[in-house]
Amino acid sequence: MDLSSLPTDDNLDDKKRAAVCLKKLIYVLLSLQEIVQKQKENVKVMDICFNKCVSKIGPKLSSSEQKCIWDCANSYFYTNVFLNQRLEQMTKILKSNSDYTNL
Repeated sequence: MDLSSLPTDDNLDDKKRAAVCLKKLIYVLLSLQEIVQKQKENVKVMDICFNKCVSKIGPKLSSSEQKCIWDCANSYFYTNVFLNQRLEQMTKILKSNSDYTNL
């Protein structure tokens, strides 16, 4: 849902105005929920990579530990992007195939 599609007319009656406000609130909450979910995924990846790459906690990460964490996180994120793109492609194919069978 895009907020620009919602009416902004000041002459809306109270019920319509309340419905518009509710739609805007739902949109904002869903957007925040998506941001929180992505942050949770980021923290999980960083935790996995940190545990994989850092054997001893010290005041600073060594350059090899930093590189390991960077490579690990990049690998995860690029794989995630690839899998999401592949899933979208497969969904489109399945949808187009089901469109033909419903004729």
